[in-house]
Amino acid sequence: MNDDEKEEALEWAKSQKTKRVSIDIPERTPDEEPITEKQIGYIMRLAPNLDEEEVKTLGKWQASSVIDQIKSQQDIFTDEMIDKYQKEKSRGCLGALIIFMGFLSGLLYCGSQFRGEIITQGSCYG
Repeated sequence: MNDDEKEEALEWAKSQKTKRVSIDIPERTPDEEPITEKQIGYIMRLAPNLDEEEVKTLGKWQASSVIDQIKSQQDIFTDEMIDKYQKEKSRGCLGALIIFMGFLSGLLYCGSQFRGEIITQGSCYG
């Protein structure tokens, strides 16, 4: 895959809207500092559908763990989409894949409870 094809595939993957993921939030230690404003802003950019008030209840190290896990899941999702894009493009079925991904977009990267699942919406890289 040349650089132009990689860029095209990456842009397509970024346009995929949603995927459901589970995030393990570690227990907050008694002496853990509260989450920083910078962390709150970053988490809200990565996962804009989260309840900001609930995000604000995290500790600094809990927030760091959440950020790392969301970014890791977004990287995995993007890699999966690039692979699918490349395979479908090589078969000439990109249109069918886009329709299928549109259907799946309502099912993925959406969660209903913060403690068990993280909602991220928008591009794969926030």
